[in-house]
Amino acid sequence: MEIEVKKLTNQSFAKYGKVVGIPKVEPDERGDFGKWWADIATCSIEGGEIGFGLCLTKKRVLEFSEIERHLRSPELNVSMGGDMICVVGAAENLENKEFRPDPQKMEVFLVKRDQAILMDAAVWHGAPFPVNDEKLAILVVLRNNTFTFPQDVYNFDLESNIRIVL
Repeated sequence: MEIEVKKLTNQSFAKYGKVVGIPKVEPDERGDFGKWWADIATCSIEGGEIGFGLCLTKKRVLEFSEIERHLRSPELNVSMGGDMICVVGAAENLENKEFRPDPQKMEVFLVKRDQAILMDAAVWHGAPFPVNDEKLAILVVLRNNTFTFPQDVYNFDLESNIRIVL
């Protein structure tokens, strides 16, 4: 018996699920990091829905000045290509909406292409950096509609850029 490989399209895969890739619509956000599309696919699970977003990062200077956290959602980052560098900070002082993390306590990790990171809810983080690639697509999985609840998303601009050392 032989089975021929088919081209993967939304139509050819429809009876099995959904194809997830770089959307052909304008991103929800653009920045120095690259582009971001929220909830490009969703699925229902017991207790709610999961949203799948896509962050298309670009090679840039290894420094950051913006971080965010989502109070009610963990976040999974899966590289769809090469290695990535991820900035994180502890989930603390959740009740204090004005809390700002200490940049000295932030940590930076090298995440290999065969690894992913699942951050707990309220962990501070920034958009990952590609290590060797000019662009890197990252599948981001979190609670559906996370970005429609402003009380759950906190962005913080640091007073100065923090340089990352490899």
